[in-house]
Amino acid sequence: MSIPLILASKSKPRRDVLFSAGICPTIRVSDVDEPAALERAAAKMGFPLEDIDIKQRVMILASAKAEAVHRAYRDVAATAAAARGERVVGFPLKAAGAAGSVVDEMDADAAMKTRDFSGVSIPTTSGPIADAIEGERGLTRAKTGPLILGCDSMFLLDGECYGKPHSADVARERLRAMRGAAGELWTGHCL
Repeated sequence: MSIPLILASKSKPRRDVLFSAGICPTIRVSDVDEPAALERAAAKMGFPLEDIDIKQRVMILASAKAEAVHRAYRDVAATAAAARGERVVGFPLKAAGAAGSVVDEMDADAAMKTRDFSGVSIPTTSGPIADAIEGERGLTRAKTGPLILGCDSMFLLDGECYGKPHSADVARERLRAMRGAAGELWTGHCL
C-alpha cells in the first residue's frame, strides 16, 4: 500500500533526503510567517518569546507548517465538494476548418504560434462538475493519508537561536560570528 506524503517545505535538501530514501513527496510550501507563529505560540503559553527554548521553537514552526498545508488541502476539498454547475471542455484543434489545425511535428515555430479560432465552431463535451471532481483521485481521495510532513531547523550559537538568514549579507555576518565557535543545529519534524 502506498501512502501519499506531502512535504510542507521548499527545502531542496529535505526533498533530496526523501528522494534518496525512495520517497517522492508532493511539495507544498506552507508560507508560514515564522516570527508571527512564534509570537502567537509565546502569547498562548503566557511566556515572552525569549523564554521559549530552541527545542520548542523548531517544534512550534514544524507544526505550524504542517497545519497550514493541512488547512489549505482541507479548504480545497471543501470548495470542490461545494462546486456546482457544468464542466465544459473544448477541443479547438478538432474543429473543422480550424486555422493551422494540422501542424508538422517538426515545425516548432508553427506549433508555438497562436491560432485564430474566431468564427470556428469548436467541438465540446460537458457534464456535471461533480462527476469531474469525483473522477479525479487527487491526494485527498487516498484510502490512507496523505501524510503531511512539516519541518523546521534553527541554529543555536552562544545561547542565541538563529533561523534562516534570508539574505547573503546576513549569512556572511552569521558565518563570521560562528568562526572558531561551536553551535548546535536543531530540527523539528511534525507528521
